[in-house]
Amino acid sequence: MDKMLKISSKLFAILCLCLAMTACSRITQDNFNKVRPNMTMQEVTAILGTPTSSESIDIGGISGTSAIWEKDDIQITIQFLNDKVLLKNFSKKGSSPMPAMGNENAG
Repeated sequence: MDKMLKISSKLFAILCLCLAMTACSRITQDNFNKVRPNMTMQEVTAILGTPTSSESIDIGGISGTSAIWEKDDIQITIQFLNDKVLLKNFSKKGSSPMPAMGNENAG
């Protein structure tokens, strides 16, 4: 019985570590690039995870949210208008911000 408990404890610890590593690695340039204009907040959080911070305002039937995801030296800021991506920005400490606005595929 002790052997089973030790094995279960080790498996649980490995699972927790894997989950923690997966959650931390969501804030990346690659995932930022997956975020497209008009995506909902729910679609974005499926890609990036829960934001580190967010602020919302509702005025006359129009809602706006600014959400920030941070990890180490990376910061992703996304502006939502009526729950749709309007603007997004990726920045890394020590480098210039890389803003992206509107439809990036227009051209």
